[in-house]
Amino acid sequence: MTKNDVKITRCKDKNEASQKALDLLITSVDSNTLLLLSGGASPDLLYQLIVQDNTLRPGAVALIDERFGVPMHDNSNEKMIAGTGLLAYINNEGIPFYGILKNSDMEIAARAYEQITKDLFRKFSKKIAIMGIGSDGHTAGIKPDLEYNHARWVVAYDDTAGSFGKRVTLTFEALSEIDEFTILVFGENKKEAFEKMFEESDEKKVPMAFYTNHPTKSTILTTLEA
Repeated sequence: MTKNDVKITRCKDKNEASQKALDLLITSVDSNTLLLLSGGASPDLLYQLIVQDNTLRPGAVALIDERFGVPMHDNSNEKMIAGTGLLAYINNEGIPFYGILKNSDMEIAARAYEQITKDLFRKFSKKIAIMGIGSDGHTAGIKPDLEYNHARWVVAYDDTAGSFGKRVTLTFEALSEIDEFTILVFGENKKEAFEKMFEESDEKKVPMAFYTNHPTKSTILTTLEA
């Protein structure tokens, strides 16, 4: 099924969806590709399958967003990815990996990662991202109603009073430079948000509406009814 330039593939379970996502990546990713990774529970099985398959060789790997703190803290996306075995695989294959938690100051870390992101986007002819969506409508680390300078490709913010905590994330402006998105959506708690994705055009209110607002190739693999 296709809606607003977004291809939706309904799968019987997370295993099938993750395998189909891997098949897409195998077809699209090569040494000229920058592969961008998200954290969270949705892509964990996909990352394990990439390791088991042992054929994916992107030119470099980088993060979409990160929960700020000391390197490899318990809730960091980098640690989550390491737990799947993917970081070890990347390192063993000599594929450069770019993390975010390189500085104790959150804003300095964001500025540094913004420069890294711009350099990588110029270097690689193809940018492919593995994404998820939240039950609140967020994608990447872009929370609903996030205020930021739209000249920036990477921003940091403090939501310790909310559910996002301290976060560093690529912005819509950086996401607009990505060529392909593989989006994994699982869990009944995301059903309402998934529907809003195609009903709401205001990206500030519902950040994941970004995918239906832009002509970028996007494939959603989900266990939910579309």
